[in-house]
Amino acid sequence: MKQDNDIWVFLSHSNKDYEKVREVRNLLEEQNFRPLMFFLNCLNEDDEIDSLIKREIDSRKRFILCDSPNAQSSKWVQKEVDYIKSKQRYYYTLDLSESSEDIAEKVLEFAKESTVYISCSRKDEHYYEQLKTDLYNDLGIRVLDWKNAILSGRSFETQIKEMIDKSLLNGYIIFLITDNFLKSPFCYKELEYVLQKQEFKHIIVLRDIKTERPRIENYNSAREYICELKDDNLHFQKSWLYWIFFRDRIQDGVSKGDPASLYWQAYHFYWDDDRFDNSNMENMRLAALSMAKRSMDKGFYLAVDLYNKIINDYPELESKLNY
Repeated sequence: MKQDNDIWVFLSHSNKDYEKVREVRNLLEEQNFRPLMFFLNCLNEDDEIDSLIKREIDSRKRFILCDSPNAQSSKWVQKEVDYIKSKQRYYYTLDLSESSEDIAEKVLEFAKESTVYISCSRKDEHYYEQLKTDLYNDLGIRVLDWKNAILSGRSFETQIKEMIDKSLLNGYIIFLITDNFLKSPFCYKELEYVLQKQEFKHIIVLRDIKTERPRIENYNSAREYICELKDDNLHFQKSWLYWIFFRDRIQDGVSKGDPASLYWQAYHFYWDDDRFDNSNMENMRLAALSMAKRSMDKGFYLAVDLYNKIINDYPELESKLNY
């Protein structure tokens, strides 16, 4: 497993904001990230610069837009953001006009989306490894590995509690609930320890569709996502990972009219409509269509495909759309 300092962060920024962006870089390094400030003074050809930028973005896990008037007027920053969007990667926005104290707080928020402890049966280690790999490769999420505790000379139970506490403070707990989980007294001990903390917004439940729902007080306060265990693999849409970890930020962006957030909210309203009963499905699809239209009108071109997909599947919704 990669070490914490292998989480590279691509900083999209204008060279004219060098000093302010350097503050952001330093704050990220204090949180054990590896931020990349990208300068291309050695290159002159636009095609060569464009190719290099795309290769750098392809190799990074996390992205931050250092927003400012300089960034908004920079063709290269806009190209970077457009390419990040085209790869369907989520990017975090920092407003460089804010005070240093506010920027430091935002960097801490960014870091708090980055640590996970996965509670699962040791008999499901192959599922655990798959999920751990997906979280790292697709989102740049650190997984605190319980196997490291096994190798240590300290009390295993003490180390597990420390990992859980750190994840509740700086990220999430994922419960991978299978038949093996439900038969494991140790898994239930982990579950009880987390529930005592009353931090339900930090709990994510991935459960096999064949298992019974465990008895969790205030269970609806947790975030539940159903995966299917088939052919010794976890099956769920990779885009759900974005929704799980960035849902609060996406919903906040929707309230501000951010086109990328509108797209992601619409995407999940549409593709997740089977979670609603028949009376609500049409409303959810119509809401998805409306958000896709707003995102498309603001120039977020990924929303065009989603809008056309919804219209193609449910043509009757177009006449009900409130323009």
